[in-house]
Amino acid sequence: MVESDISGPRIGLVGLGNIGQVHLEQFMRDPDINLVAVAEPREAPRSACCKKYELSGYSSVDDLLSNTSIDIACIATPVSTHEAIVLACADAG
Repeated sequence: MVESDISGPRIGLVGLGNIGQVHLEQFMRDPDINLVAVAEPREAPRSACCKKYELSGYSSVDDLLSNTSIDIACIATPVSTHEAIVLACADAG
């Protein structure tokens, strides 16, 4: 991962499906956004994203939370998964 010069909160994006891609594109257009990592179980989109944007990539939310220091998680996964991800984020601080 390339360290960002942006001093704002460090963001982790969870999910690179349709809505995750929308969030990713918007984050990358804003120079004040400090996206540092993504969590996505599918290898191909995760690897492509990480390579293109020089982000850290993780195959699970648990890996992202245990291996990075993020301030904000943007959850872009199916609604049925939100509760478990929010609880994992809360437990991680």
